[in-house]
Amino acid sequence: MRNTSPIKTILATILVLGLALLTMSPATPLSLAAPAPAPEPLPLEKAIERALTQLQQLKLEFEKKEIAYNRAWDQMFMPTVNLTASTTSAKTLTHLKNTNAELAGEAAYNHGYPASSFGISLASYTLFNSFRDQLNFENARIQWEQDQLDYAQNFRVNRNNTKKAYFKVKMEQEKFESAKRSLEISQAIANLVRVSFAGKRSTERDVSSANVDLLNAKNLVNDAEKSVNNEMSNLNKLLGDSVDKQYRLTTELQFVPITIKDEQLLKLYYAQAPNFRSLKTSIRSSEIGLELAEKDRMPLPTVSFNGFNIAYTQGYYGPTHTPLTTDKDGRVEVSASISMSIPIFGPDGLFKNRTIRERVIDRTIAETNFTQKVISDQIDLKSGLSAIHQQQKNITNLKESYENSASLLDGLISQMNKGTVTRLERRDAINQVVQTEFQLKDLYLAHLTAKLALAEFVGMDKLPGDLY
Repeated sequence: MRNTSPIKTILATILVLGLALLTMSPATPLSLAAPAPAPEPLPLEKAIERALTQLQQLKLEFEKKEIAYNRAWDQMFMPTVNLTASTTSAKTLTHLKNTNAELAGEAAYNHGYPASSFGISLASYTLFNSFRDQLNFENARIQWEQDQLDYAQNFRVNRNNTKKAYFKVKMEQEKFESAKRSLEISQAIANLVRVSFAGKRSTERDVSSANVDLLNAKNLVNDAEKSVNNEMSNLNKLLGDSVDKQYRLTTELQFVPITIKDEQLLKLYYAQAPNFRSLKTSIRSSEIGLELAEKDRMPLPTVSFNGFNIAYTQGYYGPTHTPLTTDKDGRVEVSASISMSIPIFGPDGLFKNRTIRERVIDRTIAETNFTQKVISDQIDLKSGLSAIHQQQKNITNLKESYENSASLLDGLISQMNKGTVTRLERRDAINQVVQTEFQLKDLYLAHLTAKLALAEFVGMDKLPGDLY
């Protein structure tokens, strides 16, 4: 929010009023310090871009989930194919007496010639298992879709955290500048009162009061500077910078009221809210678990292809081929099988009734949680939107209060040379302007934070009509 404080004008007024008196005092030499290096300018979009580059761990975790989904897809639609290769070299030194090797003679000798082979095999592959694989794949698919939503939501939360940290620093910097201007006013008034006291136009009580106000203004500056440093450190953590890195934030926080209605917000919630989608995924996942448990206790057939192996071997006595599957009797076969079983009794109870009951409970819990959480979310959405609307009213009122306080202070400063302004009036007017300005900046930030929280809740980067 661009600074509209009248304190600079008020300070100039004080200096003009006290110029004649101040010129009677000896001048204080000024010490020139080396200028500090200018902070790096940082717009909001660049801050967000830099913060998102720090999410390497999140990206790697998401990649693992993508790998798990691809594995589930391959298990559902693709067979397992293996390629093998080997080479062996052996030389027979002699044959033992009275053994089959001696009887075989030359045929039983290995002459050290390398015997190499390679082959390709197709493992056993399930053709049909009463739609169990389809259900398992559906469960993997809906979980993958949820993982994608969660991934996008994590980036959204990080993006919004950066926005909040950025504007928190921005507001604290503006409050720091306001506190410094308040200190300048208090210092100018204290100097004016001291000169006036030297000319016997002010009392010792006036000097003491001005000094107290000056000390309070210094404490306010110190507190504001501490807040700036703390919030800048928090921003640096998000950006991956050193803790002492300083920035000049160039994006101004603008007050943008929103006019969205409850009905519009609820439509967005039902269409894309991460919580709502997650609850629906939990229900479907529990239903799949129950369907699989029901199938496991029924005599449903499984049709599988037993696979084959094709090999080629090159040895001392020439090449040999092994097409498909060959048993010891020399038959070359391709086979398939159908099997089924009925679990009668075991740890899962009669016909797996305990497992069935567990899956029914899981589904009931998911449905109950869905109903309760949706009702709770609806209440939170309405109360959150109502709070934002109330903040917008408070901001309007506080802006008017700030303008009135500034106008009052301006009038009191103008009357200082007439001696009609008491020290309490002057102190209260300055404090009122500064505190109102601080409250207004805090309310701007709270309003932004509430809008971002509501946008996150319904799965959006920003609410309709908002800038951030």
